[in-house]
Amino acid sequence: MSAKRQNASHLTHLIAPKLGAVVVGFASMALLATSCTSTSEDHDTTTAQSGSSKGSADAIVPEAKSYTYEQKDAFTNDMRVLLDKMKLEYDQLSARIDKASDAAKAEAKPKLQALQDQITNLKLQLDKVPSATQATWEETKTGFDKGFNDLKAGFNSSRQWVADKLAP
Repeated sequence: MSAKRQNASHLTHLIAPKLGAVVVGFASMALLATSCTSTSEDHDTTTAQSGSSKGSADAIVPEAKSYTYEQKDAFTNDMRVLLDKMKLEYDQLSARIDKASDAAKAEAKPKLQALQDQITNLKLQLDKVPSATQATWEETKTGFDKGFNDLKAGFNSSRQWVADKLAP
């Protein structure tokens, strides 16, 4: 094999894995872009999707207002997926704090408890969705949406605290 061909072959082996990651990244972004332009009818067949490079549940934006009463089963399923992802993020955040100093753990404990309480409250709200009537549907969605926004703000605050207090 000539030196040029060996160099080209060597470069291909170095670049191919990185190129594959770039292609997967672009495909993920394309999927996210198409999922962000969904209509309310799409909620019948799709579930909440994550598209953040951080793997954060923060990237998932529930469009609670777009679900009709007839779509409450889809709403329940989609929001359960969302809550599961947020619980996973909570576990990851908690694990990172567990590796910190005792002083940082003590400072983080009330923040983590507040997040856990918010997750529990949101789950309780979601458990009430199946019993919502057509007359209470808008109020049910609004309550869940407020709880979700509160939880999202709590996660943002906690992530910022971790970034400020703990070295990567």
